[in-house]
Amino acid sequence: MFDNSLKIQGKGQKKTMDIFKDLSERMPGGFFVYSADQDEKILYANSTAQTIFGCATYEDFIDHVGGSFSGMVYPEDRTFVQMANKKDAPLNVVCRIEQKGGAIRWIECYGRIVHTEQGDLNYVFFCDITAKKEAQEAREQNRKRLIEVKNRLIFNLARDILTPTKAVLRYTEQAKNNLEDVERLKKCLENVTSACKLHAELTNDLLGLAKFDEDIAHPQMEKSDLALAVENTVDMVKPEFEAKGIDVSVVTCQGDTKVLMVAHRFQRALLHILSNAAKITPAGGKITLAIRKQDFSDSEYTRFEIVVSDIGSGTPALSPEKAKEELDLSDAVRIMDIFGGKITVESEPDKSLTCTLSLPLKLIDGPVDTQAQKTSARKASAKRRLLLVEDIEMSRLQLEDLLSESEFEVESVSDGRIAVETVASKPEGYYAAILMDIQMPVMNGYEATRAIRALGTKDVFSLPIIALSANSRMDDKILSFESGMNEHVAKPFDAEGLIATINKYLRGK
Repeated sequence: MFDNSLKIQGKGQKKTMDIFKDLSERMPGGFFVYSADQDEKILYANSTAQTIFGCATYEDFIDHVGGSFSGMVYPEDRTFVQMANKKDAPLNVVCRIEQKGGAIRWIECYGRIVHTEQGDLNYVFFCDITAKKEAQEAREQNRKRLIEVKNRLIFNLARDILTPTKAVLRYTEQAKNNLEDVERLKKCLENVTSACKLHAELTNDLLGLAKFDEDIAHPQMEKSDLALAVENTVDMVKPEFEAKGIDVSVVTCQGDTKVLMVAHRFQRALLHILSNAAKITPAGGKITLAIRKQDFSDSEYTRFEIVVSDIGSGTPALSPEKAKEELDLSDAVRIMDIFGGKITVESEPDKSLTCTLSLPLKLIDGPVDTQAQKTSARKASAKRRLLLVEDIEMSRLQLEDLLSESEFEVESVSDGRIAVETVASKPEGYYAAILMDIQMPVMNGYEATRAIRALGTKDVFSLPIIALSANSRMDDKILSFESGMNEHVAKPFDAEGLIATINKYLRGK
C-alpha cells in the first residue's frame, strides 16, 4: 500500500508508519498523499480511496490513475481543478472521477500542503458525494420544469381573469344605464357578484401558485424511518397479495435507516409498483423486498436501494421495456425524479422481474416519530356532502368507503353528464365539493366541469371541483385547471393527502 518514496524519518520510523497507516484506514473517507511538485506523483492512498475508484489493490489504483493526482481527476474537470490547486492555499474542490469500471462519480476534496525534508507534500481527504450531487441536480431540474409549468399556468390564469374583469365592467356600465329599471339593475348586480366570485377564485389560484412552487420544488422533508415506510406500504397492499396467495417478505439492511424524506410521496411510488406487481404475479408466487445501502457515500447522504424481486415469477420472460409497460411505472418514475432517484427493471433468468428504486437520502440522528408514519385517523373538518363522479364501480366503492370513514356524506354518480344534471337539480350549497374523475365514456371530467361552471347558479363558481385522474403529467394538470377545476390529484393517491386537499377547500364554508 505504501509507495517507497514516502518515508518518515527519525527514531521509531516503523512505529510511526504503523500509526500513520492505522489512522488513515480509520478515516471515514478516502485519503491520499501526493507530491506538490510538477509531476504530482501519488505517494500513498488508503484502502477507501482505492475502493471509491473501483480498484482492488494499491497497484491497481496507481495503474488506473496513471500514478498522479491529475490522473485521478476526470479529464474535463482537470483545468479548473488545477486552477483551484494553488500552493499558497488549501485545496477545496468538487470534481468528477472515473472508476475503473467506467462509472462517473463526484468527490469533494480537502487538501493542505505540508513542508517536509522530502519536499512539499499535499495531504488530501475526500469523500464520494455522488448521491448528494444527484439529489441537488434533480432539484435543479425539477425547479426548471416548475418554472416552465408555472409560467404556463400564470399565462392561462391571467387570460382567464380577463373574462370576469371585462364582465364586471360590462355589467357595471349596464347598471349605470338602467338605474330606473329595478329588475334590470338587480340582474346586473347579480351578474357582477358572480363575476367577482369567479375573479376571486382565479386570483386565489394565482396566489396559490406560490404554495404550488414551494410544495413541488421544495417538498416538506420530514424525519422518517425508511424501513418502516417500506413495511407500512407493504401492509397497505397485503390484501391484494393474500387474495392470490402471494407471499411477501421484507429484508432490511443493517445500520440506521432514519432519513429526511417526503415519506408519503415515496410510499405512493412504492405502492404503485406493488399494486401492479400483485396483478402480474401468478397465484402462489413470492415477492421479496430488500432495503440496501450503497457503500462509500459521504457522511450526510446515502444512496438507498429498495429492490422488489420475483415479480411475475412463472410468467414468460419480459424485456425491461415490456416490463416497465406491464408495471406501468410512469407515476412512480415521476415521483422518484423529484427525489433525484431512478427506477430500473431487469428480467431474471427464472422469468421473473426485479424492480429497483434507487434514491439519495440524507441520514439523520435522533428519534423518529414512528406513529406519525402510520396511517392516521382521517377526519373531515365537519360533516360535509360530497358528489363523487367515477365510472369504475370498484374505484367508486373504495372511495365511498374512504370518504365515509372520514365522516363525509357521499353521493355518487357514474358519468359526467349525470353529474351535471344532478348538480343542476339540487339547491345552491347542497354539495360542499365535487370529486371528478377525468376519463369517462359519455362525458369526461373536463366537459362536465365546464358544464357545471356554466349552470349559472350563484354557487357554481365557488364550488370546489377536484380532479381524480390516472394522468399525472403537467399537461394533464393544466387541462384540469383550464376546464375550471381547483385541484388535480393523481391516482394512486394517498388517503391522508386526499382528505387534506378536500379539507383545504372546505375551511370557512
